[in-house]
Amino acid sequence: MRLFFGIHPELLDKPPRPFKPAEEALDDRIKGFERDADTYKLRFRVFQVIVILASAIIPIINLSDFATPATRLISSILGSLIVIVTGLTQMDKNHEMWILKASVEHALKHEKLLFVNGTEPYNKSNREENESALIKNMNDIISSHLESYFNVAGQNRQDLPTTDGSNTPPPTPPPTPPPTSTTPPNTNT
Repeated sequence: MRLFFGIHPELLDKPPRPFKPAEEALDDRIKGFERDADTYKLRFRVFQVIVILASAIIPIINLSDFATPATRLISSILGSLIVIVTGLTQMDKNHEMWILKASVEHALKHEKLLFVNGTEPYNKSNREENESALIKNMNDIISSHLESYFNVAGQNRQDLPTTDGSNTPPPTPPPTPPPTSTTPPNTNT
């Protein structure tokens, strides 16, 4: 079963959850981005520790007095481990995703701070206007996060599955023909 932005299609058919106040929805988003940032941070650091340890052990094994074919095999396996872990780190972009998720988390926390303290743009006397502005700003921050995510992931929005589940991009319009010249060709040669 394919996921669409992490949502199972069968969940789309269920009735919507009850309305959440804006501040509660913001808290949920902050917790989600914080959890994601912590996950990417942990992955990045674990992979880096593995690479550092394996890199440090290889010269010790190779220069030891007991360098046998078995120790050379261990050294080769550690070298392969470094290549694999480095490739996974590059492929998953754990560092970039950690920074991206953490920056969105901090931007959302900043909006919450402005909202809770009633400072600009949340200093209106009407609570509904303030909540509406909070929802709009929260969505703007998250939308810019999605754009950054696609840039980091190296994926275009056209590559995403459509609502019908296909991966077919929308048709591109035909190229426009070049403008024709209205001046007669030069016949003097």
